[in-house]
Amino acid sequence: FQLESPGMVKLIGEIGISNLDDLIAVIALFRPGPMEMLPSYSARKTGREPIHYDHPLLEPILKETYGIMVYQEQVQRAANVLAGYSLGQADLLRRAMGKKKKEIMDEERGKFVEGCARTNQIPRELAEKIFDNIAAFAGYGFNQAHSVGYGIISYQTAYMKANFPAEFMAAQITSEIGNFDKLPGFITETTDMGLPMLRPDVNRSSARFTPEGDGIRFGLAGIKNVGEGAAEAMVRERGPRGPFKGLIDFCERVDPQAVNKRVLEALVKSGAMDGFGQHRAQLFNAIDFALARAAEKQRERESGQQNLFEAFDVPPAGDGQADGALPDCEPWPVREALAFERELLGVYLSGNPLDRYRGYLNALATCPITEALAFNREEPRHVRICGLAAAVQRRIAKASQKPWATVMIEDGNDRIEAVMFNKCFTQHGAAAQPDRPLLVCGELTMRNGRMQFLANEVFGIPDAIERFTDKVNFFIKDSERQVEVLKQLQALMVQHPGSAAVTLCLMDPAGRRVLVEAGPSLRVKPDLAFIEAAEKLLGRSSVRITCREPVYLDYKIRQFRPQAAGFQDG
Repeated sequence: FQLESPGMVKLIGEIGISNLDDLIAVIALFRPGPMEMLPSYSARKTGREPIHYDHPLLEPILKETYGIMVYQEQVQRAANVLAGYSLGQADLLRRAMGKKKKEIMDEERGKFVEGCARTNQIPRELAEKIFDNIAAFAGYGFNQAHSVGYGIISYQTAYMKANFPAEFMAAQITSEIGNFDKLPGFITETTDMGLPMLRPDVNRSSARFTPEGDGIRFGLAGIKNVGEGAAEAMVRERGPRGPFKGLIDFCERVDPQAVNKRVLEALVKSGAMDGFGQHRAQLFNAIDFALARAAEKQRERESGQQNLFEAFDVPPAGDGQADGALPDCEPWPVREALAFERELLGVYLSGNPLDRYRGYLNALATCPITEALAFNREEPRHVRICGLAAAVQRRIAKASQKPWATVMIEDGNDRIEAVMFNKCFTQHGAAAQPDRPLLVCGELTMRNGRMQFLANEVFGIPDAIERFTDKVNFFIKDSERQVEVLKQLQALMVQHPGSAAVTLCLMDPAGRRVLVEAGPSLRVKPDLAFIEAAEKLLGRSSVRITCREPVYLDYKIRQFRPQAAGFQDG
């Protein structure tokens, strides 16, 4: 945790860590107070600033930190070497400096200056300068022993992460089981490292997260509303008797006290029972049925009864061993199934809400996130970026008391933070909802050497498709029904009048393409209902959109944009 904040990651990249001593020093400096010394420390370490010692006797004490006092122990050693203090007296000096009481400081100053003159013949003026420098640091100095401990642990864990990534991340995520605020972040990091997160499975998952193949298997205890007790009960039962054959078999075998109805609902909704072969809605609706069957079996066992089939060790036809008797029903809509998954796992594993719009995102976006992240120019660039709102943080500016927000946008490969200052938030804040596919129109700019994405307009993807589409392109395959299909398409277009132009791409029997531009009298409203109805008629990926060239719908680009003093200004 000492090294994982964005500020620390950026600092380490700028300074560069050559050895364990560098790591220890950075951990001590990256905190309120000594943080103001970081620019000088970085410049001295990289040779951009000369290393200076107030007195030659300070070089052995401060050499490891490039002449900058970083640790409390350095205060004690300086007082000991320069002024002849005992280590006990030096520690009392450090404490006195930390309290900053004038009368105590004046007394200690006299002792220090006198000791420097007596021990090393250091002139009074220089001794006072050294005292002032030490006093400025002593109030916020960090204990070196603590920093060393943090540094060694950081080095060891970094080694494990680099050389045994699956094992390390499985252990790291397992340590956060029950902390559903942090769990999704670690799972996302695992995916970013190239380690696929495999869905939970009652027949393959352990209670904890475990390496499996090239990825990590989601632990049963990591599912919300399941818990370690229920997870361990499932794994224990599965061990000696083998995999569960279906929902009814599962309910008959596990301890109902440990695995209750709430746990079963979480297992089904999260996809942990997908391996049984039924869709999630069918399994979910059959939970009460399966529990009743299991309770009936339990009563028979307790009464010593045995049915005819069991007496001859023959499973009855349609028995719940394979769940063939589960009542059928309509599957959940993809969006609903994914929402349940995100709620219980913290992340999407079996799909993504963006999947529905993949065919249109390239047309809407003018810049992929990976390209935006590489932006490094003085002149701002105005772009449209598509992605899922993975996180939305609403805030209040300290100075103006006006609302603003940050939105983390991800496209499945990369992520970028969009900042919505008050004007944008007031106009478009309602669109910025978590787990919602968004189109964000804004500008990439550099501030203090760091790229920022400042949003000026934000739209939900369905709304953006309708508002930014200039032309709808239909691809119609050659078939015996081509004429009939064209008539049905024309009727559909008439039902959705609008302002978007229409292009037809017809395939003839020889495989040649014929492009037909519809006249101005035939324009359509390119809303999602129309496009999906057309795709149902023509086939998958048969409808494509062409979007307007201007980045913004209404926002007017200013020639010069004043640099913001900070996010807190909204």
